Amino acid sequence: MGPEPNQARLGELIQDIRNDAAGAIAEFRRIFLPGCSFLIRRRLGESDVQEGAQSTLDAAIGQIREDKSIEGKDLPALIRKLIAQRFAAVRDLAARNGAGQIALEAAKATLEGMSPVERDALRRCYVLGESPESFLKSLKLTPDQFREIRIRARTQFSTRTSHEINVA
Repeated sequence: MGPEPNQARLGELIQDIRNDAAGAIAEFRRIFLPGCSFLIRRRLGESDVQEGAQSTLDAAIGQIREDKSIEGKDLPALIRKLIAQRFAAVRDLAARNGAGQIALEAAKATLEGMSPVERDALRRCYVLGESPESFLKSLKLTPDQFREIRIRARTQFSTRTSHEINVA
C-alpha cells in the first residue's frame, strides 16, 4: 500500500498518532492514501475514491487511537479490512443493480416475443395483481392456455437471465 516504510518507523508513527504529534497524521495519509485509493477504486470504479479513501484513513486513525494492541505490521491489514467493511454494501448493491438490469432486459425480450393477448394476460396477473378468473373470459383464454403462457414466459425469462448472468 504505497511507499513501504520499515516496520520500526510504522511503530513510531502509531505512537506519534496516539500522542497527537505534529505531522503524524499527514505522514500516515502520505504513506497509505495511494494504496487505499487503489483498493477503493477496484471496488467502486472511479466514483468518490478520494472521499472514500480519506474517510477510511480517518477510521483507521480512530482505531489506532482506541486499540493499543495495533502495531505497525497490522496497518495494511487494518486498512484492507476497513475498506472491505465500508464498501462491501456498495459492491453488493452494484451487483444487484446489474442483475436487476439483466432481469429487466430479459423480461422485455420475453414479452416482445408474445402476442398482445398473452402480454395483457401476464400484465393483468403479475403487474396489476388481478386474479386470472377475472380476465380470462374477456381475453378468450382458458385456464390451461393461461398456464401454458405462464410456463412459456417463465422458461424464456429463465433461459435469458441464466445466459446473460453466465456470460457476464
